[in-house]
Amino acid sequence: MSMFSNWMTLRDADTGKVLWQHTEDMSNSDVEHEARVPKRILKSRVVSREINFSSVESMDHFRLEQKVLFKGRCLEEWFFDFGFVIAESCNSWQSAIESAPESQMMPANVLNGNVVIETKFFDGDLLITTSRSMVKAKEKGKKSTRALRVEVDRETSRLSEGHRTCEYN
Repeated sequence: MSMFSNWMTLRDADTGKVLWQHTEDMSNSDVEHEARVPKRILKSRVVSREINFSSVESMDHFRLEQKVLFKGRCLEEWFFDFGFVIAESCNSWQSAIESAPESQMMPANVLNGNVVIETKFFDGDLLITTSRSMVKAKEKGKKSTRALRVEVDRETSRLSEGHRTCEYN
């Protein structure tokens, strides 16, 4: 199975301005990737995330499970269901990430370098690969990081979404 992410873009959903773009293959499970995201992204009420990926083989039920880990502990877990993927195809979808209330924010300096996004790629129950990306601030300053909730833009996506806060034992 050959599947890779072609690119990912984060935009301010209100203005359409590109805040961050990445074109390297982030599906490689052999390394922990690094995402240097500008702090100005925290000023956005809603961030639009667009992911473009390709697949050599068809998949009956392509889906992602994504965890937001803070110092190794799960803060949030998101579930994305893309569905059928045609062989030798290039696909993309968008989702909207809405900031949480002010009371749920953590300082950026606490999160910087301590947050890892773990993404597992599946075809049904078959795990294809796992990608881990450490999130680091690109700019200096003292702004708050907002907890995020994913909402799907149903007009631009076939993606269905699930979300839950991780439970601690």
